[in-house]
Amino acid sequence: MLWIIGSVCFLSGGIAGILASRLFGSDEVRVQHLQELINELTAKHENYKQDVHSHFTDTADLINTLNDSYRDVYLHLAKGAHDFCPEHVSEQLQLSAAAKAILHRDKNASSEETYQPPRDYADKGEKKVSTLAENYGLHQTDETST
Repeated sequence: MLWIIGSVCFLSGGIAGILASRLFGSDEVRVQHLQELINELTAKHENYKQDVHSHFTDTADLINTLNDSYRDVYLHLAKGAHDFCPEHVSEQLQLSAAAKAILHRDKNASSEETYQPPRDYADKGEKKVSTLAENYGLHQTDETST
């Protein structure tokens, strides 16, 4: 009889152990599932970044094409006005030398040579100190009087 009680306890302990491991011990499956989820989300994020990059590259190319087309249309209209309008009207369309250089520049040439970024301060001339100068607001003191 003692061996029956021992066998029953052994079997019930084994069944309880199996149930406990199924309920609480499935960390490997959970970790593997989470790792797959992380990999999937990382791949989606990389695809999103690539899509955004290609979108902005395409937008920049399209804007450059638009600018070139605008320049061509303007030159065509200016030539037509020069050819077909009276002289006093076509003289009003004459461009300054800087504007002609910009409109007639090579489309593939680098624009860094002629482009000046806008200044974020007012240029005050040679003798006045501008806001971004290193010595702005500092006054010379006479250090000989010690």
